Amino acid sequence: MGEDERSAASGSVRTVNGKRLMLFSGRANPKLAADIAAKLGIELGTVTLKTFSAGEVYCRYEESIRGADVFIVQPTCGNPETGITPTMR
Repeated sequence: MGEDERSAASGSVRTVNGKRLMLFSGRANPKLAADIAAKLGIELGTVTLKTFSAGEVYCRYEESIRGADVFIVQPTCGNPETGITPTMR
């Protein structure tokens, strides 16, 4: 595993500088996020996503992201598989 310390419990990688690298997926393209996570050798973080009636999105991370380097995969292009379009809120 080289200089990285893998953590199976959180699905993150502890980087050389001691921070955790965490990856989460939005709703636009979960397959892309899963492919990136697989390439990095980590699991996607668990997140709860809901849309309010006015179109705002509620997001709750199901594990602590404090002090971590967090990346969210949320492309702005449409995805016919998920029904997400660029014009959706």
